[in-house]
Amino acid sequence: MSEFVVPTDFLIGGWFGVKKLCLPPKFSVLGQKIKIVAFQKGGAGMRVSHYNIEQKVDKEIGFEVPDALRCFIKKLSVWPMVKFSIQNESLSISVEGCTSAISYTFPKLLYFSN
Repeated sequence: MSEFVVPTDFLIGGWFGVKKLCLPPKFSVLGQKIKIVAFQKGGAGMRVSHYNIEQKVDKEIGFEVPDALRCFIKKLSVWPMVKFSIQNESLSISVEGCTSAISYTFPKLLYFSN
């Protein structure tokens, strides 16, 4: 299992918020670097965003970001950091505050590479 923490604003900005896109954004993590690739305007405008995490991920993990995940993260924007927990092919996302916590699992979302 791999766990790492990512700023909510980085995620929302990296994949253009909840704006409708022709191609779903791509999210990948390898070592200590997260990369989000998003295409705006039918692929004419590409944005690549990088973020360094403290925890190390041994093998590359990636997935296409569905609209449901983008909307869920947007709803979590009041929390500054989001915790990603990756196990098998599932992605669990959670946030915690002093008086509340939210968690959701997206099953069968991930692909792995060596």
